[in-house]
Amino acid sequence: MNVYRITLALALLGTTLAAQQQRGEPIDFMTIVIEGKETLFLPKSLVKHPPEPPPPYTQRELDSINPLEKTPLFRSEPLEYQRRILQPSDETLTLTAHAGLYGFAGLDALYQTQVDQYTLDLRGTLDRGGPYRPNADYFRTHFRALARTATQAAPDAPRMMGNGMLDVQTRTYRLFAVPSAPERSAQTIALALQQQYSGGTTLPYHAAFELHHTRLRQMDSSTTNETELRARASSMPLHVDNVVLGARADLSVRNYRGTALHFHTLALSGSYADSAFAVEAQLGAQLGTTSWHTTEFMPLADVRARWRILSWLWLDGRLQSSMTPVYFRNELARCPYLSDTAAIGLQLSPYQLDAEITIIPSSQLQVSANLQLSSFSEAPYPEPQGDGTFALRYAPWTQRTIELRGRYTPNSQDFLRATVRVLDATFDDGSRVPYRPEFTADIEYGKAITERLIASVRTGYVSSRRASAQRTDRLQGYLVIAARGEYRLNSVLSVTAMLDNLAGSTIELWQGYIERSSFVGIGLAVRF
Repeated sequence: MNVYRITLALALLGTTLAAQQQRGEPIDFMTIVIEGKETLFLPKSLVKHPPEPPPPYTQRELDSINPLEKTPLFRSEPLEYQRRILQPSDETLTLTAHAGLYGFAGLDALYQTQVDQYTLDLRGTLDRGGPYRPNADYFRTHFRALARTATQAAPDAPRMMGNGMLDVQTRTYRLFAVPSAPERSAQTIALALQQQYSGGTTLPYHAAFELHHTRLRQMDSSTTNETELRARASSMPLHVDNVVLGARADLSVRNYRGTALHFHTLALSGSYADSAFAVEAQLGAQLGTTSWHTTEFMPLADVRARWRILSWLWLDGRLQSSMTPVYFRNELARCPYLSDTAAIGLQLSPYQLDAEITIIPSSQLQVSANLQLSSFSEAPYPEPQGDGTFALRYAPWTQRTIELRGRYTPNSQDFLRATVRVLDATFDDGSRVPYRPEFTADIEYGKAITERLIASVRTGYVSSRRASAQRTDRLQGYLVIAARGEYRLNSVLSVTAMLDNLAGSTIELWQGYIERSSFVGIGLAVRF
């Protein structure tokens, strides 16, 4: 019966896609989620509690939309939070399929098996289209596969863990906001392998190998390529009472626009921990070559400590002096409008100070205050190019941040969280660093109203930001009000809804690119 239902749903899905594509219409219908059979063993005491509220909104939800095009009233997306399998059976298969606006379709599969002390998880995702972002993310295909293994001969024996990841993405960018802006396509591929051995009486270690490749192509056939091979290893073999000592190495060779770049770190590490105080420290050296064919050397010092003053009062601190490589792939992910003229170099930080105090008066309430002070003798920031794209510029600047966070969970059915941040990022001449809001605030309330209905409401505010280091242009602040919910009709069907930017604010994350206005998203989940 389940096979028949899945086949019928996929057939209807294919018929609808084909009909709409022949007419040249955008594909727009409700999300269908199909989950394969799985066996759950839930404690009787847990069944009495309603489901957990959904997690907070993510920045991904503020995706761009061309203000000159018609804004769709409804959009389909896969569910943004997964079912929690508390105690999986020996063999579990889960299948999720979804489709929606503008060719958006995806397939996610998870297979898990357990034999004695050996487990294997394999997850694959195929995504065609991606979230609706016509300003920048015009077309996307995404394949991601994860594998994890764990072996343990006996409960008291050393444990061997390993995992691997393959991630391939293709994106075509069309910058509608500025007609003169170039059309571009980007391809990324990443492969990562890691292994960790707990050791016991033998040598413990953690080792990793990574391969990353990013290619950005302009429509005039000019290209930018970045390829990196990276190896990481660490071991903490010396144990004396509460003290652990060891070493770590991080070696990478990168090719950016035909230039060989290198970044290496060698450091000694150690830690101490007891019931009230814990400290970790790393001392070493870093060596890096930038795209300007210059070599930088910098000592590495990183000390982190946690002090449990009282059972309800914690104090955390960190002092760091380090050098960090700037990767084109990471900057491209943060700002999809970056051009390939961005020079990739190193971020130099003489010192970064981080102090946080956490107060936990009860198991339902937690409040923390964080203070950060960072000095950069060389750090990147985005600067508009005038053609709708941005390039990275490097300059010395200082950043000071005060952040207050709180979370209140009176029972298993309600939660309230709030965050307030004040940020001051300035260059040496006293001017503001672009695209860093001076004030942000966010508050969200979620409630499991019944065993069938979960809902949450969120309000966020972002202050104005400077749009350029060379001009005085500023982007206006904005207020966002959003709500989401899921209602379970029965054990098979659930209806989901998302209402975003109910205040109708004009949101401009990057100069020249106006975000969508009010927005509604609906979905239907089918579970077998």
